[in-house]
Amino acid sequence: MFSPDGVHWSRLLVSQLLLALAYLLLGRLALLLAIPPGYAMAIYPPAGIALGMILVGGYRLLPGVAVGSFLLNTWISWETQNGLSPIALGLAATIAAGAVLQAAFGVLLVKRVLGYPLALDSNRDILRFMLLAGPFACLINASVGVTALWSVGIMPVSAIWNNWATWWMGDTLGVIVFSPACLILFGKPTALWRSRRYSVMLPQLLSFVMVVGSFVLVRNWEQAQLASDFRSRAQAIASAFQSRLDSHVESQKTISGLFSNFGIITSEQMQNFAQGIMRQHPELMAIEWAALVPDELRVYYETNMTTALKKEFKIRELVDGQLRDAGRRVEYVPITYVAPLLGNELALGLDTLSIANRRLAIQQARTTGLTVSTEPLTLVQDKSGELSCVLVTPAYDDLGLLWQPGRLGKFKGVVLTILRPAEVLASVNVGSYRQDMLLKLVDRQFNGNAYLDQVTKDIHPYQSDINLTFAGRTLLLTAQPTAIFLSNHIPWVAWISLGGGMLFCGVIGMYLLMMSGRSFGIESLVQKRTLELQESKWSLQSILENAADGILTVNADGQIALANRAAEHLLHVKAGQLEGKYVDRLFIDANNKMFAIQDIQITAFDEVLFAKEMRHVFTDGSEISLELAISKVQRDAQPFYILILHDLTERKRVDKIKGEFVSAVSHELRTPLTSIRGTLGLVVAGALGEVPEKAMKMLKLANNNAERLHTLINDLLDFEKLEFGGMLFKLTPCRLKDLLQKSLEYNLAYAEKFSVQLCLQVPDELQETRVNVDESRLIQVLSNLISNAIKFSPANDTASSEVIIRLELRDTHARVLVEDKGIGISDEFRERIFSKFSQADGSGTRMYAGTGLGLSLAKAMVEKMQGSIGFDSVYGEGSSFYVEFALCNS
Repeated sequence: MFSPDGVHWSRLLVSQLLLALAYLLLGRLALLLAIPPGYAMAIYPPAGIALGMILVGGYRLLPGVAVGSFLLNTWISWETQNGLSPIALGLAATIAAGAVLQAAFGVLLVKRVLGYPLALDSNRDILRFMLLAGPFACLINASVGVTALWSVGIMPVSAIWNNWATWWMGDTLGVIVFSPACLILFGKPTALWRSRRYSVMLPQLLSFVMVVGSFVLVRNWEQAQLASDFRSRAQAIASAFQSRLDSHVESQKTISGLFSNFGIITSEQMQNFAQGIMRQHPELMAIEWAALVPDELRVYYETNMTTALKKEFKIRELVDGQLRDAGRRVEYVPITYVAPLLGNELALGLDTLSIANRRLAIQQARTTGLTVSTEPLTLVQDKSGELSCVLVTPAYDDLGLLWQPGRLGKFKGVVLTILRPAEVLASVNVGSYRQDMLLKLVDRQFNGNAYLDQVTKDIHPYQSDINLTFAGRTLLLTAQPTAIFLSNHIPWVAWISLGGGMLFCGVIGMYLLMMSGRSFGIESLVQKRTLELQESKWSLQSILENAADGILTVNADGQIALANRAAEHLLHVKAGQLEGKYVDRLFIDANNKMFAIQDIQITAFDEVLFAKEMRHVFTDGSEISLELAISKVQRDAQPFYILILHDLTERKRVDKIKGEFVSAVSHELRTPLTSIRGTLGLVVAGALGEVPEKAMKMLKLANNNAERLHTLINDLLDFEKLEFGGMLFKLTPCRLKDLLQKSLEYNLAYAEKFSVQLCLQVPDELQETRVNVDESRLIQVLSNLISNAIKFSPANDTASSEVIIRLELRDTHARVLVEDKGIGISDEFRERIFSKFSQADGSGTRMYAGTGLGLSLAKAMVEKMQGSIGFDSVYGEGSSFYVEFALCNS
């Protein structure tokens, strides 16, 4: 019930507004992770926030999800379409409805199957929650959104599947990564979820930040590569375009040479010569010859031209768009010949000096002797409205005159060609590059329209601007990528890094939830037992009888004083039969030694709980694994001990399932990884052709990382085999010198990479030394020790960059030592050097790459072969690792 003053209504409204704001801001921030050309994201956090908050706050918060989604998609439409339309608003509303349905359906599934309040303290519940709220529920909005985009024609049929899969994956990862955060902050039971703030949310947040940082670096690198590739394509088009323009200038010079070398050229000769050139250059609209006519020869010139053309010929000028007889001037440069003549008859006799842009170009060409272009212009006879330019090349009586005064005195006239640069550019193509770009061509000295303008944006990240010189003018060629180029060059590396990284974050979160739930359960159990003991100090028997786990109380001599029914049931004995027996007769530890009361006295301290795994053997020979939680209690100055027995049978089963799961995942990873390594290896080896140097560096880096991941998966599989007995060892007499030589040869390339020398030292008397080992496994162990020594040795230092592999005899055992002069091993790391995933530098930015599995795996293998492994080290001076095996009797 809401109070009359509306306080609860106001709280609800504020909650909905805050949810809408969070949805909008997180969605907007997620767009920073979008990969061009679209707005598709590999992770969509608002989906997780929506589901988590609806699960915590109830269905009454659904309007907040609707408002947040509608505002976000409206914002995106505004940016992409530079405005809003009824269709855009309808799409935003449809997608918002899909987001509401998805959140509501996900919450319904979770509550039906798991209920609420939700603890998520078991592996089964965590997996079911992630599957129901993630992959299943997230089918809704992806389907609704893609269907809406297709129905209005925004998304073609060919793009439906890719966009649907990306949408679904982004929502799924958003739920897996971000919905637990909502439960940690606001979920119930409060005590459990609050305890996970630092153990779950903080590590997952840090991993998320690291993944995003890595993705940004990869995306920026890949976009830089695509931009460079596009610029090279644009430069190829520009070079071909420049070459085509230069060929027009050369053709112009050829025509000019015709009039310079020959005294009289007839109209027919001009037509024939021009037709050949225009067939080679279809972009030319016309070729014209305009002779220099002094005023005193005007009448003579007009009379001769009238006779040659057999029709009246007058020198005319263009005034206000109209042709009329030219006024008296000192000289004229009228158009004498034009090709093709058909359609251009009105141009004959037109004094080019009467047109300002032609006059400026003729004056510049006459003075410099070079081909000069006019500014962009629209021809009167051109109905298309496209811009053209006029190329002007001077002709002289004597081509050998290079000095200006002499050149001006021999000026005969100019050759003019009318050219459309846009058509020249359209005729240029280099491979299929032309379809990859939208082009814009402008004259940089002209403030009017462009020759060609296909670009749709003012600026683009991949945009390339190239300056070209043409007939005394500077042209700017701007290239922007087309949708075809962008769709054919999707940055898959960035996609994979982000999607894989976010999946990793989700898996990390699930694992931490499992661990924290188990830890919370253990802590709760311990606290409960301790509280019961404190509150019922003199009612120990009552506590024992009602405890779910087996409980024994033991005196200082090791005799059992009390045992509850659970302990008797667990150990299969009748009531009262445990009292008076000695505890060391009941349990056997992992080393097959009897568990003595001295062990309790050493490991159990006041108010401290010590856990130890033991085995109990029944009278029929069967065994049960138990976890003993041991604590010490003082009573009347006499100590006695409380042993809590917990059946580990179920945990062992779960651990086995987990190991099988890790093995299955590792196997599934190895198959695609093998394909990736093979592909990268082919590219790096040059099988697909030459690769740019920068790209080769990155490909080599990717290949090296793939090799490291392959090594990690193999190590994980080896551990699984060792743990569950799947790794077989075939022990045969082997000559150690041969195995050492093979191990050295396998690591030569790795040593050369680090500039480290390998040296094998086998005394003459030990050349035939043999031991019983598995050859391949021992080589694997030695290769690990040698590669570690190489990695930690100083490179390029002849005094200390040598790794020595030496064989020694120790009584009845052969010892192989691998010595280096590297950084050594610190005191704090010695105790855990052979533990899984242990490395000397535990920071996130280790100097020496590795998995932390090698030495642990080596130790397990050596022990399986009935050998021993150890080391000697001085920190800062070097290390010496050794393996030791008994000599063969034969």
